[in-house]
Amino acid sequence: MSEPRLITAHARYLRVAPRKMRLVLDAIRDLPLDRALNELHFFPQAAAPVIEKAIRSAVANAKHNHNIPLERLAIATLVANEGPRLKRSMPRARGRAFPIMKRTTHLTVVLRETMQQGSRKQPSHKRKGSDV
Repeated sequence: MSEPRLITAHARYLRVAPRKMRLVLDAIRDLPLDRALNELHFFPQAAAPVIEKAIRSAVANAKHNHNIPLERLAIATLVANEGPRLKRSMPRARGRAFPIMKRTTHLTVVLRETMQQGSRKQPSHKRKGSDV
């Protein structure tokens, strides 16, 4: 049996701090692809539309380059690395200047092809200690 293919998409020099982007990535990391895209659409964070666009780009790469439909794709990895910092300064009292670092992010999205279409495990929503 052949190895599943990995499809990547990169978004570089994004004007969102990597730390803020990782918060959104952690929220969608273990979700199925269609649900992750749906949830990203309603996140209030500024990083959400950027991540959604990068994931949709990876899906388009899979469809165009490898003829893989959306139903057979899953998120393999989501990585937000730090890009270059834009160095600015803020004037302060008595002629001083305080540095401001405007951080940028390099986002990498890797999708993998799943062999079986309907083999998703549904997470159990039982609370600890409840008998319901």
